[in-house]
Amino acid sequence: MIAARLDSLEPEHKRLLQDAAVFGKVFWLGALATMGSVGEEEVRRGLAQLERKELIRLARRSAVEDEAEYTFWHGLVRDVAYAQIPRTGRSRRHQAAARWIQTLAGDRVADRAELIAYHFTQALVHARAAREPGLPELEESACQALVLAGDSTIGLDVARAEAYYGQALELWPPGTPGRPRVVAKAGRAAFQIGRVAEAAELYEEAIAGFAANDDLVGRGEALNRLSSVLWNQGEARRARDALSSAVELLEGAPAGPELCSAYAQMAMDRVMSGHPREALVWADRALALADRLGGLPEERLRALDSRGVARDDLGDLGGMDDLRAALTIGLEVGAGYDTAVVYNNLMEPLWLSEGPAAALAFSQEAVEFTERRGLGEGTAWIRSATLPPLLDLDRWDEAVDSADALIAWERDHGGQYLSEMAHQIKAAVLLWRGEVDAARVLARDFLPRARAIDDLQLLVPALAVAAGVEQAAGDHTAARGLLQEVQRLVGDRDGGRWYLGQHVAELVRVCLAVGERATAEALAARAHDGVARNRHGLLTARAALAEAEGALDQAAQGYDEAAARWADYGHQLERARALLGAGRCLLALGQPAGRHRLWDAHTALTALNTGPLLAELRKENA
Repeated sequence: MIAARLDSLEPEHKRLLQDAAVFGKVFWLGALATMGSVGEEEVRRGLAQLERKELIRLARRSAVEDEAEYTFWHGLVRDVAYAQIPRTGRSRRHQAAARWIQTLAGDRVADRAELIAYHFTQALVHARAAREPGLPELEESACQALVLAGDSTIGLDVARAEAYYGQALELWPPGTPGRPRVVAKAGRAAFQIGRVAEAAELYEEAIAGFAANDDLVGRGEALNRLSSVLWNQGEARRARDALSSAVELLEGAPAGPELCSAYAQMAMDRVMSGHPREALVWADRALALADRLGGLPEERLRALDSRGVARDDLGDLGGMDDLRAALTIGLEVGAGYDTAVVYNNLMEPLWLSEGPAAALAFSQEAVEFTERRGLGEGTAWIRSATLPPLLDLDRWDEAVDSADALIAWERDHGGQYLSEMAHQIKAAVLLWRGEVDAARVLARDFLPRARAIDDLQLLVPALAVAAGVEQAAGDHTAARGLLQEVQRLVGDRDGGRWYLGQHVAELVRVCLAVGERATAEALAARAHDGVARNRHGLLTARAALAEAEGALDQAAQGYDEAAARWADYGHQLERARALLGAGRCLLALGQPAGRHRLWDAHTALTALNTGPLLAELRKENA
């Protein structure tokens, strides 16, 4: 019936209705004038005729400024009108629609990128079906539109962006000059989704293509991004080589956002390897270049992120201000993955300064952000950052389950770095629960890989856990070697103090247990104490040193203060250890209050199910 009604229209009115159908249910007067190459007044008269026949109607408000907007009375009218367009006519009309939208968008063409890509791809489908001439030019237009659509959506929905890049690659076969840049973009999307191994392969292909085309900037940018992928695969040396090559290449080309991004990445590499002072130089270089090039908000975000982490590692909690500023930029400009990185990097200083409960609450916001955008890699990192707070809060089973999930995720996606963190968490829980042999197997497996990666956030805790395991297993020689390795490591690198501070209490206890008192004193003197958790740990360590020296009054007082602080902070195991230490010292001094401390410690340790510490407590009570 609708088809019959449309067939009864004047040819020019039917053609006008078909032009309108190409846009969908909503269309604009100026678009139809451009598409039909006729004057707007003539189009207006034709639309008035169609409006009187109740096929279309004028909208009260228009989504396009200074353009009269119309809608079809019913979607079926649009569908029938579109179906009556010959294939050759469809291709031409879709191309015209795409070009009108491009003209309308002007400098804000990215805001309409998906719609433009839709029209060009539809034009290509119909042109191919009709075997029209000019296909290469149309394929080029469609490909460019698809890439722009991917670029415009990657911050909001990475899976959608990846689909656009995949469609573009189908149009640009190997050997096509523009292909390497699209391959690199596909690699970026694959990495953000979490397919790490696939991302590495795509970047390698892009780098080879850029080299063949003598494209220094493209090659440098791809090497920079490849360095992040390799780092997540646990290949720190290859990652640093790729990053150094990227900086060298980009410094040989005119300065642009690619060089700014590489400087920021170099800053992050320096801070992760334990050289935060060097990192500050690179971060400031990136910020200065971003300012010189006119702002570059996303590059500025990366530089602030790197500088914030570096400042934190040096004990300057003003670094959190940099991180929060980076987060604000990311949320304002719609940066997806880079914003997820900032969320992750805020987790640690928040945990150390405000406590595990605050960090976990913040992680919920972060995970909602990453999951909403399909950022599998970002989600995995944020979940890894929740593992230490979960341990502090006595949620050990939950931490182990999360660690297992991360290990499985990385196994499926080609990563390695997060698995090393997860194995450390599992080994610590096994140690605390008295399963020393199982913890030892894990520690001897993950420690060589942590050394090879050589990032302090991974290596210092790995050594701390491994030393505790060897001491519990009775191999004091091995434990001493690991403790001395920690001492050398944190002595050589500025960033070591930050990570030492997080583990100083457990390291000092192990030192004293294996007769390394001088090492214990050196570590306590070196540890960073600028955040709450590190201060509490250092207080515990000094109480243990006082006890070892026989200053029992001082030790008992230190343990009592530490127990109160750990209770406020939320670290259940360290509170119980401090209570045990206070009870031990008070009993040695002949003070009955020691029994009360030990009873409180017994209650806490029973809830934690820590066999070795309960055995130690029974020994004290005996």
